[in-house]
Amino acid sequence: MIIGSLLHLGVKLDVLTEELGKLRVKGYKLSAKFVDRSGIKACKFDVNPGKNKPERKLKEIKNIIETSILNDKVKKTTILIFKKLAEAEAKIHGVTPEEIHFHEIGSIDSIVDVVGTVIGINLLGIDEIHSSAIPFSRSRIKMKHGIYPGPSPAVLELLRDVEMYESERNEELVTPTGAAILTVLSKAFGAFPRMTISKIGYGAGARNSHAYPNVVRAILGEDNHHPEGMERDTVVVIESNIDDMRPEAFDNLFDRLLSLKEVLDVSIINAVMKRGRPGHIVKVISKESGTKRVTDTLFKESTTIGVRYYKAERFKIRRKEEIINTKYGDIRVKIVNEPKLGIRKFKPEYEDCKRAANRYKVGLNDVYDEVNRVFAREIKFE
Repeated sequence: MIIGSLLHLGVKLDVLTEELGKLRVKGYKLSAKFVDRSGIKACKFDVNPGKNKPERKLKEIKNIIETSILNDKVKKTTILIFKKLAEAEAKIHGVTPEEIHFHEIGSIDSIVDVVGTVIGINLLGIDEIHSSAIPFSRSRIKMKHGIYPGPSPAVLELLRDVEMYESERNEELVTPTGAAILTVLSKAFGAFPRMTISKIGYGAGARNSHAYPNVVRAILGEDNHHPEGMERDTVVVIESNIDDMRPEAFDNLFDRLLSLKEVLDVSIINAVMKRGRPGHIVKVISKESGTKRVTDTLFKESTTIGVRYYKAERFKIRRKEEIINTKYGDIRVKIVNEPKLGIRKFKPEYEDCKRAANRYKVGLNDVYDEVNRVFAREIKFE
């Protein structure tokens, strides 16, 4: 359904077929046609898997993708989706991700669905993806292990920290594959992002109920409301005033907050509290999905009994991350190149430089100097 919506947005089936051919897996056929779904014209995309092996482990799927001639960005994103799926299934079954046997998900049609989605997004040049809140129903779902109440265990595991709502429909609305794709690709869930709409695409599902349109709707647009060379997004600022905590405890609090994947930054500000008591303001900048986890951490790891939060709009200069190889190992580097703003600079990742300095028993400045030499010699601003 997702690929159908991308085809409706403008991805060409022959180009998608050519790109998928880089997987070096044969025996399947692709087709797409427009159908009616409750009065909506939608693109129905299908994969005929032929006689391909229906069950694979994560290692086999990774090998198929890694040995392909797809571009590195598509490979990396696709492997991450399957890794997410394996981790969710492994947690449910109490095994390691490497032990998981993908059944329906491991078949070639599902591999094509995942890889094709990432290819389609890449072909359209999409920079950011936002998803609506995810619907679910309490229908019964027939699975390999028996009959389960919806949503399936894997879907629930994958959609942790994602906004969901219960639908009145009595059928499976989100599959594990769909949940994994959305959680890896989507920057945020819930609110509709500010943008000027240019195209709308509909991908059709197999069912054709007259009670509702069984489609995925993809809306393509552009945010024209930020200065050129910058990106705009929404974050949550979470704050707490603390005046009764041991100073050394802030180190642990800092580490716990930064370990949360949604947290973007943490700062501690000296302040004078009521009655002239010295204290601190802990300020956390987080993705919206991390609000509860940050709040829970503040309550558990500090002495605070109150937390406030608010949404904030922010501008960011566009940046990209590259890994450069130095005599001290691989170091990640953030690169900013916006000629229209007159800004060209790069910044080595501190944690990588720190680890390299400790590993090779050299000074931190030695690592920075080596990164600067390699960058000047091998990396050019495009």
